[in-house]
Amino acid sequence: MTSHGNVSDHLVQFDGLGGYSKNARLTHNIIWISMVWVIWKEENRRIFQHKDEHLQYLTEQVKFQSF
Repeated sequence: MTSHGNVSDHLVQFDGLGGYSKNARLTHNIIWISMVWVIWKEENRRIFQHKDEHLQYLTEQVKFQSF
């Protein structure tokens, strides 16, 4: 279990989920980076534009970017 403030530990924890092949690690890293990016953009949208998106839309954004 990692703390919410340690981003590098989250990546290490997430990286080990799919096995140890190079392709599995790369795929998980892409998904993880996409999730972080979507959350970052949503946080900025809420703070600076006073708008928010539904969770389903954010999930679709992660899927689209990961593809």
